[in-house]
Amino acid sequence: MTGEHADSTPEQITRVVAGIDGSEPARHAALWAADEAAARGVPLTLLHAVGVTEAIAPALGPVPDPGLRPTEADRLIEASIALVREGHPNLPIDAQLSPLAPLERLTELSGPDTLLVVGTRGHGALVGMLLGSISRALVTNTRGPLVVVRGPGADRAGGRVVLGVGGEPGPHAADYAFDAAQRYGVPVQAVRARTPLPVNPGIPGAIDLPVVMPAGGGIHTSLPPQDEQLAEEAEKAAERDEDLVAVAIGAAHARRPHVPVSVTCVEGDAAMTLKASAADASLVVLSAPHGRHHGGFSLSPGHVAGKLLAHSPAPVAIIPEADTDTDGPRRAEA
Repeated sequence: MTGEHADSTPEQITRVVAGIDGSEPARHAALWAADEAAARGVPLTLLHAVGVTEAIAPALGPVPDPGLRPTEADRLIEASIALVREGHPNLPIDAQLSPLAPLERLTELSGPDTLLVVGTRGHGALVGMLLGSISRALVTNTRGPLVVVRGPGADRAGGRVVLGVGGEPGPHAADYAFDAAQRYGVPVQAVRARTPLPVNPGIPGAIDLPVVMPAGGGIHTSLPPQDEQLAEEAEKAAERDEDLVAVAIGAAHARRPHVPVSVTCVEGDAAMTLKASAADASLVVLSAPHGRHHGGFSLSPGHVAGKLLAHSPAPVAIIPEADTDTDGPRRAEA
């Protein structure tokens, strides 16, 4: 079965939606979203959702009527529009105040034709009460491309687009990365990091200990010379990585052959490798893994995406791939 994302392309995005809540990361997200909307020639929606998720409402005490339009919310929207207008006076802007919870409304708006943009952290004490932030929760719920902005991105204008390549090739993520690089006029760096092979692959947990040699021979270690088999395995793993990256980026690069591309395959921690690559990047692009509806996408701090959402100096784009779950693809709602 092929899901709804199979035929979507970056060029089909017809609107950019930025979640705003008065926080500093949300302001950076709104500015980034405005730049992106202007570059794409599509309208910008500024969304402020004031509802509270039922699962956490009891811990917060009485919740105000979400049907009311608080003056504070109106001021927030007006200030956000004014902020965007400073850099883009002619950009079409649609401001929305929703009574729904932010995650619920943003998920409703998500889809292959919509680019969602949010900050890494929300506003107020509510964030501390949640397991993870709305931005992380959106990773498992969005039905279209999602960009998470941690801070100001102007300093990284002109930096390359970094594409993280996981264990399964992500054609939609690659397509998004090459499209962004072409529009920004920058190269793509495809990055794959793999877990290092164990030192003693045949003996888990084995430790080389010193041994005492007789007749005053002194102390020698049992460390053998370079294990040729281990070196051969590492070489094969590197070749497999290069082949996997070639498959992942092949079609996207063929459609945009003038975009320069470099490939980095290393042993090490994937999140740390991508974070280092993001230091002077315009954007980092990752695939949302298959099976995310059934908990396949871990949001623990040790997860690659989790670490990047919290620490990447560059915006991080999460791109859903074709959905092959047995319960069928989810459909976008207007």
